[in-house]
Amino acid sequence: MNTVVNRDGRLTGYNTDWMGAMTALTAKISLQGRHVLILGAGGASRAIAYGIFHQGVSYLDGHRYPRAAALARDLGAEALP
Repeated sequence: MNTVVNRDGRLTGYNTDWMGAMTALTAKISLQGRHVLILGAGGASRAIAYGIFHQGVSYLDGHRYPRAAALARDLGAEALP
């Protein structure tokens, strides 16, 4: 979460990292049918992976396979060793 909105005393958190990344990427290329290498499986990487998978990417490669596999599993995708 990187953004908190206060609506009438109720705080709601959002992550906007994926939206910014998708805006930049899709302005230049289509992600449909591509394989994507994400270096890292931390907070920003997880958010960006979420956005990538909602653009039609179904496989995830990572430099640390166990972490990439865990992230792919969380997203309902497949990790490639």
